[in-house]
Order: sequence, then C-alpha cells, then structure tokens
Amino acid sequence: MVPSVFAQYMGNDIDDAGFDFSDDETAVSSGIYPLLVSVSIDEERGNGSSYSQDISANGQFVVFASDATNLVDTDENYQRDVFVRDVLNEKTELVSISSDGTQGAYSSTNPSISSDGRYVVFNTNSNLDPDVDENSCGVYLRDRLSSKTICVTKPQFNENLENMYSGATNGIISSDGRYV
Repeated sequence: MVPSVFAQYMGNDIDDAGFDFSDDETAVSSGIYPLLVSVSIDEERGNGSSYSQDISANGQFVVFASDATNLVDTDENYQRDVFVRDVLNEKTELVSISSDGTQGAYSSTNPSISSDGRYVVFNTNSNLDPDVDENSCGVYLRDRLSSKTICVTKPQFNENLENMYSGATNGIISSDGRYV
C-alpha cells in the first residue's frame, strides 16, 4: 500500500514512484504537484499507512500520523505516531514524544500544527508529561523549538478527589499556537 499523505508542492512532472502528473491539465497550468511527505530522511517511503495531515500556513511543514516504523531511526514503539515533515529541508521529525524524547506506549493520532510549524497538538493515552498521572491526559502540545511536550487537557477531579479522565480528543491549535 502506498502511504496516503501528500502536500502541495511546486516541482517536477514525475514523482519518485514514476507517477506522471503532466497529463493533468490543472496541475500543469497551476504548477502544483502532489508530494509524498511520509518518507524517511533518506527519502524512503513509509512502510505503513499515514493519516490526518495538516499543513503549516506557508506549506513548509506537514504534520501527520503514521503506522510506519521507518520514518525516523528513533521510532521503536510499534504504534501509530505523529511526525512533522519539513518539505523544504527534507527532514522528518517524530513529535509524539515526551520532553526527554521518550516515546509513549500507545498510539498518537489527530495532529494539528500552528501556522508557523512550531507547535503541534495531538492525542494519545500515553503519559508524555511527568506532571500528569498515567492515562489522565488526552491532548498534548509539542513545542518543536524548545522540545517540550505538555498536557493541555488537565484532569478533572470529582468530589472525592478521584482523578477522572478529561475525555478530550481531537485538539486543534490556533494559527499562532496560543490556543488549543
């Protein structure tokens, strides 16, 4: 199966897989061609399906969730993870990790990226924030510049001070990264 995440890109008529887009009159006249972004640093196609892409305002950064295990050398959890592809510098980065770089034990999904590509929001049941109890955060924010990951859906407590899961999913980040 060919991974499914593409971004708009100004480029060649034929991509690496040999698909010829020059027959598409719209693509030729607009100069916009699909570009596969679920690739490793070595431009190797992902070995699993990819989902839920979002693109920064200038098109340089594409965030997506993927089952592929070959996009970065540090992907060792065999779960769906969230990645950012810098299409200008041809680099893929794993972002569904804790501040110390540890991967979670569970899948990460539903990413959203700020307009400048600095902030990424995603959900997971993994505990990626040491200030939050296990399985009590659904949505995380990753600051790619500072390499910090924090829980943005703090747990709620009932009248007995028992932790109740926040239940939040599908976080979407504002264009400036200030609001989730």
